Amino acid sequence: MKDNNKTMVKIIDEIVDQGIMDAIGDGISIQDIGLKILYQNRVHKDFFGDHVGEYCYRAYQCSNHNGKECPLELSFKDGHTHAEEREVQTDKGIFHVEIKASSVLNKTGEVIGGIEVVRDITERKKGEERRRIVDEFTRKVNVHPDLDYRLHEICATLVELGYRMVWVGLLDVQTKEVIPKAQAGFERGYLSSIKVTYDESPLGQGPTGRAIKSREPVLQNNMTTDPKYAPWKDQAMKRGYRSSAAFPVIEEDEVIGVLNVYNTYDEFPDEDIGFLQSFANLCASYIKNSELVASLQELFLGTVNALSETISAKSQWTRGHLDRVTHYALDIGKEMGLNEKDLKNLELASLLHDIGKIGTYEEILNKPAKLTTDEFDLIKLHAGKGAEMLSTIHQLKEIVPPIKYHHERYDGTGYPEGLKGEEIPVLARILCVADAVDSMFADRPYRKGLAMREIEEELRKGSGTQFDPLVIQAFLNTLP
Repeated sequence: MKDNNKTMVKIIDEIVDQGIMDAIGDGISIQDIGLKILYQNRVHKDFFGDHVGEYCYRAYQCSNHNGKECPLELSFKDGHTHAEEREVQTDKGIFHVEIKASSVLNKTGEVIGGIEVVRDITERKKGEERRRIVDEFTRKVNVHPDLDYRLHEICATLVELGYRMVWVGLLDVQTKEVIPKAQAGFERGYLSSIKVTYDESPLGQGPTGRAIKSREPVLQNNMTTDPKYAPWKDQAMKRGYRSSAAFPVIEEDEVIGVLNVYNTYDEFPDEDIGFLQSFANLCASYIKNSELVASLQELFLGTVNALSETISAKSQWTRGHLDRVTHYALDIGKEMGLNEKDLKNLELASLLHDIGKIGTYEEILNKPAKLTTDEFDLIKLHAGKGAEMLSTIHQLKEIVPPIKYHHERYDGTGYPEGLKGEEIPVLARILCVADAVDSMFADRPYRKGLAMREIEEELRKGSGTQFDPLVIQAFLNTLP
């Protein structure tokens, strides 16, 4: 052992004399076979402190290494180079390092010690984690077009990346105030306790107001020393905010909002600016997309209403039928706990459930007497025709099944396909009841409409045969 250490000391002396080790940018240590540090180069000492003469676990703070052999121990066993990535705590903070270890052999091939090369990979690991978080953010917002959700996810993602608090504010052009729209992080009532403007008053001279007026990012390093930050300083300091950055959200050359980011340290890193500006640009993109979606939705609903009016105009006896069916159906759907998406589809399906009657002779629809069997057979085709008419419209594909099957019966004797029980889509089962209620309620030239008490009796009679019992009960629950 002593001879081996002498050999190692001789090797170290030669290396030190040549000045090779201190010229290398990675941390290097040389250890004996007992894992005692015999030498550290300048970088290793700067990183871990001076531990020459001590066992290596004191430098790396891994006394038992979680029960696993370290790379140098593995190298002592097989003579190969081994590596691992590890998180270490130093006086300068927590770092991620990559440790590569190789054995040192004497002339006879005996292992007499080892050498470790330690590389700081903290920035690389941060980059990998940042990419992972951003990828997850992208995955979530791509399938969720709601503006409020997307703006909140921007804030939440930046907080996950290490910022103390983040909020997005939109401009109120009437009051020149910045109104919070979304936030995440350690906020604790901060946004409700402050007022931010972009006018010429003191409340408009902070980072947010300046970013809006300059149309450029504004950094607020060490907010305690800037008199312009005085209106917000006390509230910010209570929550541990030390620096901030404000990024204008610009859509079609107009500032429409601001992305505000807060840190717990005095200096806001310059390298973060471009990264955060890209999120401000995303805010603008999502807001613009939301406006386009709202415009298209308005156009779409206008088209649906026009179709609904066209259907109603086909028969003088069924005017108002679509609106009333929609009202009944939505009451039932809410009572059954349908989500927002299903309720919207139920509304559209109710408004368009008779669209197939556009191709039906008006003489039949307006006949002031009971229909013959042949005439009724023609009427029965409207469900399938309606579904066929809407099947090529992508935005309406989810309402095709309830329109096609709203005349199916729970016992399987309905049309067009004789579906039974839960084979019938739930929206179709709801629409079936809503349609029947209004059909019984409305006056016809050959009969007077039923009172609601009489309709209740008919529904109970048909529960389990014509109608889904759960839907019937839900409708009855909606009645006063």
